[in-house]
Amino acid sequence: PATLNTLNELAAALGDDPNFATTTATSIGTKLPLAGGTMTGELINTSTAGITANSTSHAYLTVNSSAATTASWVNYEQGGTGRWLAGVEGSETKWQLYSSGTKFSVDTSGNATFAGNVNISSPGDLYINSGTSYNNVGSVFMSNQRTEISSIIVDGTAQGDTALNFKTRSAGSTASAMFIDEFRRVGIGVTSGIDANLRVDANSATLTQEILKVKGGGSGGAYGFLVEANNGDDLFKVNTLSYNSYFPNGNVGIGTTGPSQKLEVVGIVKSSGVSNSLMFADRNTTANTWEWYSSGNNAGLYKNHNTGGTVMTINSSGNVGIGTNSP
Repeated sequence: PATLNTLNELAAALGDDPNFATTTATSIGTKLPLAGGTMTGELINTSTAGITANSTSHAYLTVNSSAATTASWVNYEQGGTGRWLAGVEGSETKWQLYSSGTKFSVDTSGNATFAGNVNISSPGDLYINSGTSYNNVGSVFMSNQRTEISSIIVDGTAQGDTALNFKTRSAGSTASAMFIDEFRRVGIGVTSGIDANLRVDANSATLTQEILKVKGGGSGGAYGFLVEANNGDDLFKVNTLSYNSYFPNGNVGIGTTGPSQKLEVVGIVKSSGVSNSLMFADRNTTANTWEWYSSGNNAGLYKNHNTGGTVMTINSSGNVGIGTNSP
C-alpha cells in the first residue's frame, strides 16, 4: 500500500497477524542483545572479517576469564568429544596446548617447551638463530642444560665465519669436549690456538690416562692406525692384531729431520734385555745374517745367530778372539 490510510492496508502491512505484538516480542526474545548474554546454541560466523574488537586494522577473538586466577581456554571438539584445549591455565601466563596434559607451551618471552619429540619431515630444516646481534651464540641444550652444542660467529659480523663448540658436564661443571674452528680444525681439550687438523690436549698437568689411544678389534685385514702420503702411499701403519708396526715408504730419522737412509740415528743406539743384539742381513739373502751381541762383560759377533756359532769375541780387557770365546 502506498499510503497505509485504510484498515485493510494496515492489516496487510502487519501480515494480517491478529497476534502481531506477541509474535514480534517472541522474535525479539530470540536475539542476542548488544550488551551480551547467554547463548544456548552455536555461534556460526560465515564472514571473513572475523570478530573484531573495535579496531580498523586487526580482528580479535577474546576469551576472558572472570578472574586473573581462572583459566581461559578454547575447547576443540570432534563429534562432541573434546580433543584439545588451547589457552592459559589459572594464574599462569604461558599459552598452552593441552590434551591429557600440556603438550606444548610458550611463555611471554617466546621460550617454547615441547612435552614430546619434535619431528621434522624430510627435507625440512631446523633453524636456530642467535638473535639480531652477531656476537650472540646459538645453542642447543640437552639433558637439563648439562649438554650444549653452540654455534659461534667468530668475528661478529653478518658475513663472519662460524665455529662449533660441543660441551659436556663432568664433576659438576660444564666444559668443551670438542671444538671445531672456522678452518674446520678439530680441538679436543682445547678451544683456541688449534694448529693442526686434529689437536688433542691433556686436561690436566698430571696424566691419569692416555691422551690418545687407538685400540684394534678382530680380524678383517685393516690396520688399526694408518698414515698416508698425499699420493696414497702408506707412510706408517700399525697392525693391532700382529703387534707389528711398519714404515713401508720413506726414511725414518731419530734426532734428525732429514734422514738419508731407511733409518738414521743422531745419537746413541742402545739395545738391552736378555736377547739384546744388532742384526745385519745379507744383501742377497736373508738366510745369511751377522749379529752383534753383548753377554756379561764380553761382546761377540755371531754368524747366522746360534747355528753358526760365535765368529769373534771381544772381552772386557779389549782382547779379540777369533775362533775362541776366551781370548
